[in-house]
Amino acid sequence: TERPLSLRDLIASSHFQVNRDRLQMVTLQRGQNSYRTPIKRVFSPEEPDYYLTGGDIVRLEEFSYKPQVAYAFGSGSSPLIFPLNSETRPALSDILFQKQGLLSSPSTRKWEIYLIRGQDKVTAYHLDATDPARLTLATQTELRPNDIVFASIEPIYETATLVSLLNPLALLRIRVQQ
Repeated sequence: TERPLSLRDLIASSHFQVNRDRLQMVTLQRGQNSYRTPIKRVFSPEEPDYYLTGGDIVRLEEFSYKPQVAYAFGSGSSPLIFPLNSETRPALSDILFQKQGLLSSPSTRKWEIYLIRGQDKVTAYHLDATDPARLTLATQTELRPNDIVFASIEPIYETATLVSLLNPLALLRIRVQQ
């Protein structure tokens, strides 16, 4: 055309339905280089216009995935299903520092936190959250679908749980003897 064509203008004129609730990607092939980004980012007001040149190849793709989640449980806290978003890419620290998360529970053994990953071949990673240097690794470890984050419980809390479970039985025995 006589005027430069932006990537935004091309997508808008292609009648491709932009859906912010789904993962849609645009790939720009320019010579030997390939650039890929979410379509949401192309239409973001903070992003500059990207102009096309002769010979560019543009592919628009839509991926339909079931919602991806990671799981957290242990240490006497309520189990948590944590939604994963491919754009924000949550890290292990995001699930640990959740309100009502594993690190907020006083019963958590903060030096015994595990990230369990995989299905056929399972790998377990150990994190000592009492060491600030190691805790920074949690900010760099991306969560993946079906990851399980587990925190061990302090022994004193295990004993207290056992006593509270046995205590009603002791009361029952006393009543039967009377």
